Amino acid sequence: MKFKLLPVALVSLCAIPIAAGWHFGESKDLKIDIEYFDYAYKTPEGDPVYFINSTMRYRVFIKNDGNRTFKNFESKAVMRWAADASCTRFWYDGSTASFTKDSLLPGEPDSGFRPMDMGKGGGAAFGDSYYITPEICPGQAYIEISGHHVNSSGKDE
Repeated sequence: MKFKLLPVALVSLCAIPIAAGWHFGESKDLKIDIEYFDYAYKTPEGDPVYFINSTMRYRVFIKNDGNRTFKNFESKAVMRWAADASCTRFWYDGSTASFTKDSLLPGEPDSGFRPMDMGKGGGAAFGDSYYITPEICPGQAYIEISGHHVNSSGKDE
């Protein structure tokens, strides 16, 4: 399953909720929430804002509102660009950089898969952080949450 969540402003790295998926059908029963920490401030819309050279800490909460149990479930968070961005990085090396919508942010944007099990009505959470490297451009990003599990037939979903 794949979810795109919460816009994060870079120098304003801001966060945005959206959902999509590789875990067909059942992802509709999984509710995602992200709690952000250590942001500089929030926009009037409530999006957290982070500055270049700072660390964005966050916690992902996944709640199972469905009637099934997810065993052998793994989930991860990946930072992606919400729109095309380009800039001259006067604060870094003076070079010009460009990034395309939905591409990975520079640095270490992937939390790696985290194991979790969720019973009916249950939930799970994991935390991670992303260092906003000086190689980045100001702009908006989002956190994409994706997950998979091995079903009772041994099939990876």
